[in-house]
Amino acid sequence: MMNLIPPQAKRVVTAEYWVRVFTVWLWLLSLGLLISLVLSVPVHFLMGGINKSLSGKFDEVKKQQEQYDAAVAETKEFNTRLKLLTRGPVLVPHSIIINALDDIGGLAVSIDQVTFKADATSVDIVGHAATRADLSNFASALEEHEFFSNVELPISNLAKDRDITFVMSVELAES
Repeated sequence: MMNLIPPQAKRVVTAEYWVRVFTVWLWLLSLGLLISLVLSVPVHFLMGGINKSLSGKFDEVKKQQEQYDAAVAETKEFNTRLKLLTRGPVLVPHSIIINALDDIGGLAVSIDQVTFKADATSVDIVGHAATRADLSNFASALEEHEFFSNVELPISNLAKDRDITFVMSVELAES
């Protein structure tokens, strides 16, 4: 079969063909973009309205969150104060503590003065012990007793062997 179209004309026809194909695809793309734009305009206005209504609600929620945070902080402060009021050792009457000290001391240790601290957590004891061993036994017996937890007996109190005047601090145990 013989080709009657000259090569120059054939190139022009092929170029026109591809220009038409490109033009058709460009029109289809433009039409698709135009349809997308037309369909997105109502969505844009709808989203703008929703955004305005939600921003008002966001402000309300933010105020409620601030109120909630304030209530939480107030509750924590209240709980802290309540713990301070309800916490603490069950106080044993002073007379019972003094009787316990006297019983523990026995005949070997005489107690001259008992001073209760203002915070009700410790007691200072001033007294006399017959010997160093009696004073040491008295301190050990205090640590083992249920009313007392920590005995601070300065080393200087153990310097003498007999007729010892002592000062010691004893912490009261939490009941």
